[in-house]
Amino acid sequence: MNVRFRPNRRLSPQWKSAIEKFQQHLDYEQCFTELTSIGNWYDHLLARKSSAQLTAFKEHMFRFLHLFNKNSGVTLEPCHRYSTENVGGKVVATKEW
Repeated sequence: MNVRFRPNRRLSPQWKSAIEKFQQHLDYEQCFTELTSIGNWYDHLLARKSSAQLTAFKEHMFRFLHLFNKNSGVTLEPCHRYSTENVGGKVVATKEW
């Protein structure tokens, strides 16, 4: 994990829009295609990774997208617990375990 990772803020609104569309249609493949077509970051990833690593990446993205599925049993909510963060996040269970 890269502790100095800095997300691309220029593409954030487009990625957010793709996730919001996913919440409406719940089509994982369509959302993955839309997310990977935004910008040229995926082309750089394709050049560096093996086919097994790309398959693992796609599975990881599907698991990530499952967080935004209404039927997943969890939701992501803002958290204001710590004053040093502007807005943190928390995972909240929506179903009994």
